Amino acid sequence: MDIYYSKYLKYKKKYLDLKNKLGGSNVPESPNPNFEATQSHYYMVIIAEAFYIANGQAVPQGVINARGRITGLNQNGNQLITPAVYNQMVQDLVAHLGNNNNLATLQAQYDADTPPNNNVGHIDGDHQEALLGAVTVNTPHPIFGAGASILTFLETAINQHFGRG
Repeated sequence: MDIYYSKYLKYKKKYLDLKNKLGGSNVPESPNPNFEATQSHYYMVIIAEAFYIANGQAVPQGVINARGRITGLNQNGNQLITPAVYNQMVQDLVAHLGNNNNLATLQAQYDADTPPNNNVGHIDGDHQEALLGAVTVNTPHPIFGAGASILTFLETAINQHFGRG
């Protein structure tokens, strides 16, 4: 896991450097009023979908409908994560869950978490970021190029959508 964490830190640093170059450091600390209170609103969509697929289960319609949270992220009318890129992220996460004990670890995290509003299908935010940061997307990121994590794709798109980076 150390290799994944160091990769995550590398891309996080690149993201923050780019944000500073684009003037993002001048963004006020108070978030956009439309900004979700938690990025879990986006992160759990892809985690839940990959979890069902990795378990060989049908993906519930509610999860399928929630894909629009991610594919609906846009900047000036330009879609930031296309359905093809979203599907690639899901496939890469499913592959990751098939390695080692990753699927069992995710199941244990689901079982141990107390989700907000007693919703089902949730893991702690730190676990969400660690999982998504550990998976490289097999599609080049438009800013960071090849080797970017799912977390980098999502954070960049969310921040661009809400005008925070």
